[in-house]
Amino acid sequence: MEYAEVLFYIAEITLVLSYSVTRMILLRFMACAADIGYIAAALLIGLDEAGMKPTFIFAVVAFLVNAVHIYRLLKMRLPATIPAQLQEVYRRKFAGLSPREFLHLTGIAESRYARNEIIIEENSMCDVFLALNGELAVTRRGNRLASLPALSIAGEVSALTRSESLASVATIGNVKLYRWTAECCDKLGKSHPELALKFQKILLGEMRQKMHLQNLAQFAAIA
Repeated sequence: MEYAEVLFYIAEITLVLSYSVTRMILLRFMACAADIGYIAAALLIGLDEAGMKPTFIFAVVAFLVNAVHIYRLLKMRLPATIPAQLQEVYRRKFAGLSPREFLHLTGIAESRYARNEIIIEENSMCDVFLALNGELAVTRRGNRLASLPALSIAGEVSALTRSESLASVATIGNVKLYRWTAECCDKLGKSHPELALKFQKILLGEMRQKMHLQNLAQFAAIA
């Protein structure tokens, strides 16, 4: 068996095995290794042989794409210092992210203050908000449903389901907010898919926690 054929087999096996890997960075490394195998095999056989030039070009392009993603993933793992004013936010809400991932996520969010302002309209599409301080009021059809304390996330259900909000949310007093728009989340999914998935898990956890507290409140009312 020729060396080129062995390289093709190794590249194929490596690429297939990469599909079973759950860690994105390991998947990308294995895909790069497979691409290198294809490139080397194509060069050994000769680009003038039938099918080798397209194979070589495809492998080079795939290698470059995977290399860019590896760079982005490794960059997110570099050490970073979280500002003192955000350390509590990170510890309580975003501890599943690396410090650099957290800084990137907060860096792409819109930061502003809202005084007694409706930030989410009932029966409307909405963005994701994080209240860094103060309190949020949740209402439906003009009736007060709940109050959300500082470091609460609002709009996560609408963001996850891509549906209209079931309730309105307003700030009580002057509240500093982080806001992630739908466009912002879409761009994050394209540029940093692994971070986007982690952000979705955080939103899902927030939704589960609220549902749990709501069920407890309903049970207490019945009891």
